[in-house]
Amino acid sequence: MSSRSDIARRWLRFVAGLAIMTAGTAFIMAGVTPPGLAGEVLRHSRRLDIDASPLFYSDVEHMADLEAGVWRMRQPERVRRSLLSRPICDDALR
Repeated sequence: MSSRSDIARRWLRFVAGLAIMTAGTAFIMAGVTPPGLAGEVLRHSRRLDIDASPLFYSDVEHMADLEAGVWRMRQPERVRRSLLSRPICDDALR
């Protein structure tokens, strides 16, 4: 059985971890940007109100193939079996 000091130590570790996570979240939510080139890019994007998140998805090669594969996985089993013989996307026909 755990002694009181073991229980107190576990609670202390839990509270310390919770405090670290809370402080980290507050730091990120405060809008602090990192120094250097990465921070300059973020500050520039914020200053000009640029949403750069779509750029990530446009840089992924074969995104149409990946999206088609996800779409096929979400289909019911009977539909999936009939789709297995079809090309993934129009690019496969070229």
